[in-house]
This record gives sequence, structure tokens and C-alpha cells, in this order.
Amino acid sequence: MSDQPIFRTRTGLVVIVAAGLLLVVGLFQSATEPSPTEGPAGSTYSTTPDGAAAFAALLEQNGYDVAHWRIPLATRPPESSDVIVVVNGNLLDLDDSATLRSHLESGGRVVAIGNTWLAGILDSPPNSTATTDEVSGALLPFGSFADIEQANGPTVWAEPGSMLGVVGNQSGILAAVQSVGQGQLVAIADASVISNAGLSEVDNALLGVQAVGAPGPTVKFIEYLHGFEQPAGLAALPRRWKQALLVLAFAGLIWLLSHARRLGPPQQTERALPPPRAAYVDAVAATLAAGKSDKAIVPLQERIEIELARRGADLGSATDVIDVAIRSGVDPEVARTALGESGHDPLAKVKLLSQIVSKEQL
Repeated sequence: MSDQPIFRTRTGLVVIVAAGLLLVVGLFQSATEPSPTEGPAGSTYSTTPDGAAAFAALLEQNGYDVAHWRIPLATRPPESSDVIVVVNGNLLDLDDSATLRSHLESGGRVVAIGNTWLAGILDSPPNSTATTDEVSGALLPFGSFADIEQANGPTVWAEPGSMLGVVGNQSGILAAVQSVGQGQLVAIADASVISNAGLSEVDNALLGVQAVGAPGPTVKFIEYLHGFEQPAGLAALPRRWKQALLVLAFAGLIWLLSHARRLGPPQQTERALPPPRAAYVDAVAATLAAGKSDKAIVPLQERIEIELARRGADLGSATDVIDVAIRSGVDPEVARTALGESGHDPLAKVKLLSQIVSKEQL
């Protein structure tokens, strides 16, 4: 097993970089909360005419703490102080209905708006819906509003069941209330009253606010009924955590790149030194040998004679000159070739001078 750190091995580096990229992609995909411009009717995420995004924004602007609940109520029951708002909750199952009833009995508040299934919450829920073109008004002192105008096919209850009608007209009941245990259930028959299109009509917004009650408790809109599920994994992290993880992931990638093997030729184990002077001399000799003029080797010959004379050679004796050169460390064959009777080989002369100078430096 290798003792080399994982980020220094090719496989380990690939794995770490791939994991970092997946983390960055996951964080980017989950960096923002879903805010669709189109969505189901009654959803506080929807900005279409029949959505309820404006109603949620209205509550927030008036000091309410608004939350979008995206998990079944039976999975995580609300606090007794919470106000649960269900818009078009016709898909409530028995467990969630039982949870809402328990919430009411413990002193909570539930606001059911539009087509919401109340049979699992009340023994005698409102029924027999009817359409009307009339403007609804207060039947009992429920709020300080004047009139309520419905839109997009106005609906009222012909039979309020066990609930007490507080807003309505001659055709039926638009809003009703009932105490369940220590809590209170408020039901509005038509979701168009608090829709994005109808919220600005007459006193519709005031009815919606007074149905929720005074500010203070958390107002939880049930969104899982509209297809929005609770985020999981990276999407469930707070936005600031996501931003911090993005910065850390970016810094980690930079650190990995700084420790990765650089591209290019392998690094030399030793410092590259300039070539020895002997190699340079050989190159000069080759250049001289390639020339056709004998004048080019005159300075070379003079330098050889100076060096040999300094070492005691008799320049008038060819034999003595060769012997002195050999004693000075010159290769005998090179000495005879450069100093013999046919000593006109520039390459041999350069080699001779090079060997004399090299031996002297040693």
C-alpha cells in the first residue's frame, strides 16, 4: 500500500475533484427556494390569478410570521399556537384531518379556504355549495369589513352544517366559524376571495386577515397538497450555509489544483550547467575544419606553440614538440596528427590545445 497522500495520486485526485464538482453542482441547483410563476390554484408559491402568493405577502407585510409547510401534518404536528391555513385542501387524508382536529382541540386555529375536505374535522361540515352573483356581507359581528365580492364563479354554502355563518348573502354562507375544543375553525367557501385576482376587491383582503386572526402566531400554509414537497439533502440547508459551502468548495478546488502535478516536461534532478569548454573547442574545431582557408588556423597554431614553449619544448625540433605535448597529457595519436609533418588537421590541433589546457586546469 502506497504511503503517498491521496491528493498526490492520480486516482485520488480525480475522486476528490469529482466529489467537489458534484458538491458545487448540487449547491447551485438548490441555492434558491422554488418560486414558480405558474402553479396550482390556492398555492402561495403561485402568482397566477387563482394563486395565493399575494395573500401570503399581505400577511408578511402586516407583521405575520408566514411559513410554507411542505410535509404532511401527521408527520410533524404543528404547535398549538400555530395558525394552519389550508387552501383548496380537498386532498387531505384521514391522518392529516385527525391532526388538524387534535390541533384545534389543543387550542390551535385552522383556516380552511375553498374546496377543503372538512368531513374528517367536523361531525357536520358545510355542504351543498351554490353559485351566486350577489355581494356578501357580514351576518354577525365577525370583522370590520363592509362587503365581500367574489370572482371566477362565486361559491357559497347552502347548508353551513354545524358551523355558524358569519359572512354571506341570500344565496348562502361564504364564511363560517366553529369552536372545536379550545380552538377555532374558520372556513371560507370560495378561494377566489383571497386569490391574487380577487384579493384587491372591496374588503376581501380584510376578511382574509381577520380570518387568520391577530399577528403573533406562525401562519403555516399547507403546500404539500399542491405538489410541493419538503426539500431534502443540500436543498434543505439554509441559504447562508449553501453560500458558505460554495465558498469552501471553491477554495478546496483551488487548494487541490495548487497541489496537483503540473503539466509540462519532468523537472530536472540537477541544475543544468553550461557545456564544458572542451565541447566548445570541439565545436570551433569543426567550424575551422569546414573552412577552406588556412589563415583561419594561424591563431590556433600560434597558441599551441606558446603553450608548448612555456612547457620547455624546442619549437625547432618536431620530435621534441611532440614529446612535450605527450608529457603534458595530450593523447599521443592526437599529438602526432596535430604536430607531425602532415599537421594541417584543424580538428586535431584544437583537440591538442583543449587537452593541454584541461590537464593544466586539473
